Amino acid sequence: VMDEESSKPMGYAVVMVYRDTQRVGGTYTDTLGNFEIKGIERGNYRIIASFIGYERKEIRIDLERDTFLTITLKPKPIPIKEQVVEAEAPKVVYKVDRKVVYPKGEVEKRGRASDILRGVAGVEVDAEGNVRLMGSCGYVLFVDGKPTNMSLKDIPASFVEYIEVITNPGAEWDAEGEAVINVVTKKKRELGYSINSQVRGSNFLGYNLNILYAINYGNFTTYFRVDGGRERFVGSRIDSVSFPDGYSFVSRLNMNAVLPSLNGTLGFRYGNLSLEMGGNFQNQILDASQNRYFGDSTTLGKLYWRNRSGNFYITSDYAFRGLKLSFYYSRVPYESYRLDSSSSWKIVYQTQRPQEKLFGQVDYALDMGKTKVSLGTKGTLNLHALSYSLEKFGNPNFPDIEGGSFNMRRFVGAFYVDLNSTFWKFEYKAGLRYERTDVIADTIRNSYQNLFPSLSLIYRFNLGNMQFGYRRGIWRPDERDLLPIYNFIDANSLSKGN
Repeated sequence: VMDEESSKPMGYAVVMVYRDTQRVGGTYTDTLGNFEIKGIERGNYRIIASFIGYERKEIRIDLERDTFLTITLKPKPIPIKEQVVEAEAPKVVYKVDRKVVYPKGEVEKRGRASDILRGVAGVEVDAEGNVRLMGSCGYVLFVDGKPTNMSLKDIPASFVEYIEVITNPGAEWDAEGEAVINVVTKKKRELGYSINSQVRGSNFLGYNLNILYAINYGNFTTYFRVDGGRERFVGSRIDSVSFPDGYSFVSRLNMNAVLPSLNGTLGFRYGNLSLEMGGNFQNQILDASQNRYFGDSTTLGKLYWRNRSGNFYITSDYAFRGLKLSFYYSRVPYESYRLDSSSSWKIVYQTQRPQEKLFGQVDYALDMGKTKVSLGTKGTLNLHALSYSLEKFGNPNFPDIEGGSFNMRRFVGAFYVDLNSTFWKFEYKAGLRYERTDVIADTIRNSYQNLFPSLSLIYRFNLGNMQFGYRRGIWRPDERDLLPIYNFIDANSLSKGN
């Protein structure tokens, strides 16, 4: 049973079955709008569905076999005296492959998305709002099923419909990543505008400001978010190594690090179409004095390290019945500069052009009553162009190393199919994902194909439920780790990728 205007399922609607004027069966729909009536003989029947505030609907049907129906009810406001009903929905709903967590209470009014997950089994949230899933930070964050540059603590809880914690991602999700957290935002909001702001201060003159402004008129919603601040760290570090021959090495580093950042987001939504764009800028600086003692000799110097990066992205999606189209594009310029004057060492990394990522996905869901089938295709293209240079004066540990530049492209194309159904007391979801990956990086060329099966089961009983899952996945290194370039660790240590 569904709402005719919003197409959302209607829980606790009444469904009655009559043969002529005699009632032969009836029930209520569950929270997802589903109902089941058994033990009905063949013949002609009247099926009547009703719910307070909706027009009653009657369907005549000739039953010869098991039959699946979708009944839509049209809203019909009725004048009644004001009633106050207080109830609390369950905070966590367990589905076959995920936990669905709903905001409630004061958290929904004043908290962040990370606060919604506090107290959920298998999820850790620290005082700063950082989230760990099953003891690991190795999850991928999505908003409405699309990539995002935000974190959970950047999203106001008042904008969240619910959060899906998917510890065994099915075939519709990327094969990469240990788990998925998907934040589903509210599509319908009250008319008017809302403002949500948060100011935070910390030691060493650190601060952060987050402001979100939203306007809603009927089917149209627009919002703007700005988040910026600065973190500063002051401290010292001592490294000491002693050797059997009496030779010793001691390094004392006095650090002063500044990490300013600025993020902005502008979004629009009209009906089933959404568009969002945004970007961020970071300039991380470490300025440190350094004393080194090699046996009886002393070396003084400075260590200077700077990482500067930016990000621009645009994302959109459109949904119509069971079809959904998604799109995402981002570009990231990057520059890293490191100088160790105690050993006359300098290394610079710089993107020749911004790193780009292009993502597109088409999904289609087919609902056949107890069985649901989802299928889709996806493509992701990553472009990376990097140059680096090294300058060295008098460090005897390494021969002269020339700088260079590299270009890399990586494309991942995928097709998937998922089947969700029930058997006995089990609900299961089985999926298969096919992926083809092409990597081209100057002289490096590689293509490979993989099949990724997944299976999730849930068994429900009176005291709760038990969940089981199997999934084959993949880990892909960052593009920079695949390029044969030198990475500076310290004045006496280098690593080379690939």
